[in-house]
Amino acid sequence: MSYDNLVKKNINSLSKLVKNFLDYTDSSKSLIEIEKQIKKNYSFYWYHYLNTQQNYLNIWQKKLNDLELLLVGIECSIHATRPYLKKKNNFEKIFTTNLINNKDNNFSASTISRITGIPRATCLRKLSKLIKLKLIKKDKNLSKYYFDFNNYGKSIINSKINSIEIVDLYSNFFYVLIRSLNR
Repeated sequence: MSYDNLVKKNINSLSKLVKNFLDYTDSSKSLIEIEKQIKKNYSFYWYHYLNTQQNYLNIWQKKLNDLELLLVGIECSIHATRPYLKKKNNFEKIFTTNLINNKDNNFSASTISRITGIPRATCLRKLSKLIKLKLIKKDKNLSKYYFDFNNYGKSIINSKINSIEIVDLYSNFFYVLIRSLNR
C-alpha cells in the first residue's frame, strides 16, 4: 500500500470515528466536511490520535504489564458481546439487563490465536490468567471459554477506576478534535 493510500485510509477511519461521536451531539457536520478538515490539518489530527493510542497502551502496560493479555481480553469481550450487537439493542439495555453467562457464546484458544496472531500456547496461558482475573470462565466439558458477565466491573480490566481513566483520555481526545473542527 502506498503512503498516499495509507493516509487516505487513515483520514477516512478517523473521520468516521469523529462523525460517529458527533452524531451524539448537536453537530451538523457531514463526513465529507470532517474529512476535508482532517486532510487539511492531517499532522495535527494524526498526532493527537496516535498520542491518545499511546497513552491508552501505557495505561494498560502499567496495570497489566502485558499488552498481549489486554489484546486477548478485548478479543474475548468482543466475541462474547457479538450476539448482542446483532440484536441492535441499545448499549445501556445490553449491559444492564441482558448479560448472562451464556455458554453458547463460547470461544476456544485456537479461535483467539487465529484472530490475534498470538500462538495458541501463549493464548492458553493468557486465558488462564484471565480466568484468575475473573474476566472469563472455562467450560470444562467443552474446553471452551466464555465471558464472565457476573464479575463484569470487578476484574482489573473492567474496573471503575480503569473505565474513568480511559473515558477521560478519550474525552480529552474528542474535545481537542471537536474544538478544532468547530474553528
